[in-house]
Amino acid sequence: MSYRKAAEQGYAEAQYKLAYCYFRGIGVADDDVAAYAWHSVAAASGYEKARGMLAVTKPMLTASEVEKGQVMAREISERIEKRKAAEGQ
Repeated sequence: MSYRKAAEQGYAEAQYKLAYCYFRGIGVADDDVAAYAWHSVAAASGYEKARGMLAVTKPMLTASEVEKGQVMAREISERIEKRKAAEGQ
């Protein structure tokens, strides 16, 4: 999926679009936890539409799923930061 590569490189709009794909099951398995994680990453990157989608996706999840999504979002963010740091060297 083309959004994934751009999302992993830190592009907020691609992160938002990848999250939407997970939310709707477009080209990937329907996964609300992954959608929440990617929306969280996009929102942290400053993509405002992602903030709105967090308000939609979070109530659909259990507390355990929200926690899992937050862990996933941190892991994604760390991976992106490591990649950016490695490219900067």
